[in-house]
Amino acid sequence: MSPDGPIDVSDSRCRLAIDEIVTLAVLDAIPDSEVDCELQQDRSEVTVRVGSLAASEIRFSPHPLSWHMLRTLTASPLMSQPTVYQGSFDESMNGYPTVIGFTCKREVSNGTRTDS
Repeated sequence: MSPDGPIDVSDSRCRLAIDEIVTLAVLDAIPDSEVDCELQQDRSEVTVRVGSLAASEIRFSPHPLSWHMLRTLTASPLMSQPTVYQGSFDESMNGYPTVIGFTCKREVSNGTRTDS
């Protein structure tokens, strides 16, 4: 736990967006690879990053509905649209190194957002 308290992902849209990113990463991960989910916080926001070794290029994703849901969930002034980094196909690992991330504003103890 940080000095600022536990990471707050109590916002249902934030939790659902995390679930959707992890689901996308798992569905497209190469066999026997790992999916890493990292949450970082400061006083005003939580940053989410999910890394994986994808079997396909994101622009040809076989999961367009999941991408649409993720973009819809993060369509809020309190959340950033997802950012995607995908490296070139890595022959030694047999996949595309991929990181998907977004940020969401943290709630403070009185239940209001830090940007209110």
